Amino acid sequence: MDSTEKPVRNARRRREKIEKPEKDYEMLQQSLLIALASPYCEISLSKPLTKTKTIPPIFKIQNIKFEKEEMDFGSVVEEKTKQIVSNEVNHGIDENKAKRHSEINRISIAVNMLFDICLELGYFFTLKKSRKMSSTIRIDRIEQVYLNGSLILSKNQVKESSFKAYNILNALFDTKETIVIPQNCYELKEVIPSLS
Repeated sequence: MDSTEKPVRNARRRREKIEKPEKDYEMLQQSLLIALASPYCEISLSKPLTKTKTIPPIFKIQNIKFEKEEMDFGSVVEEKTKQIVSNEVNHGIDENKAKRHSEINRISIAVNMLFDICLELGYFFTLKKSRKMSSTIRIDRIEQVYLNGSLILSKNQVKESSFKAYNILNALFDTKETIVIPQNCYELKEVIPSLS
């Protein structure tokens, strides 16, 4: 074996490690989308569900309140999840299996609804398609964020801002089970410098 092979192999491993998707990206992406929506609305959250091997920890959004509109976000997510379970059972999938899928689908529905809200607020995203399991809804990964046609977060900034937003949201809970994030939450605005 030539001594030059080792650095090339190590460089390849490092590159693969960097390009490997983040674990719990659903949680990070949800945190980023909450930070992006925050200047426009008040958001009520519950603590993340306990992490299991198959279900990532994610905040449960109960309510989103805009100036002229209020959305019972949690109820809409639950209703959509129940519809999917019902459709799966009607198409011959075992009820227990459909219920297991429902936890992952519930997360995907919530994150995708937040994504749609951010699109309505004027954000635009470049996305990377995520692998789709045949039994669950896909969440595409945000790579860049634009607002009114201008880039506000590059790929590296998306990752950094997602972690910051998650840490801020987690810290806001402290000992509480639920929190209300006010519109224009100062801490979350700091996560995305161009919104400050």
